[in-house]
Amino acid sequence: MQNTQWKVIMLDIPISTSKSIDVTLDHDPSTIIEYNTIDCMNNKKIRSCPHTLQYLDNYDYVCWFDTTLHVDEEKVEKLVDRLEKENKVIVLSKHVYQFGTVWGEYNEAMKYPRYSVDQDRYKKYIESKIAETGTDVLPIHYCGGFSIRKLSSKIVTKFNEEWYANILRCGIEDQISLQFVHQNYTNSIIPIEYKECWKYLHE
Repeated sequence: MQNTQWKVIMLDIPISTSKSIDVTLDHDPSTIIEYNTIDCMNNKKIRSCPHTLQYLDNYDYVCWFDTTLHVDEEKVEKLVDRLEKENKVIVLSKHVYQFGTVWGEYNEAMKYPRYSVDQDRYKKYIESKIAETGTDVLPIHYCGGFSIRKLSSKIVTKFNEEWYANILRCGIEDQISLQFVHQNYTNSIIPIEYKECWKYLHE
């Protein structure tokens, strides 16, 4: 984010495609190491709880986005201004698919092997949350690859830690758990349209 006061932190987080997978560093066969879903789960704490990163202690906001995205810095700055003006603390981006229920996210995720290996776990989590909340309906379906959060806010800390606790219950497909958690913070969230301030690098 050039010409801004944002500090860029690059996190190289592996994504497992199965319970256990051998990968190489820079495609060098001599550097084979094993990643698994436990590694991915551990890294989900960074995604869901950036307020725990010491790197960010002196910063007011964190803009989290996946490395597959290009973010428009000026639009991010304007969204931070909106947070201040509207007394909100979180910005979340709508998902390209506005599924009416959380099962839409589940069905979409199960197309990918790294998630489908734990499909029973996801299903049990969803069923338990429906039993708790009484509904599977989604007023808004968000994606987890982009967010802005006010680090000094106690509401954000609570949101982050609740999301992480639900990830531990649900599994590494954190967009499933996000669909339940965000509904507890509706009054603190500014929803933005899909790709309103970002696009994919390949576009």
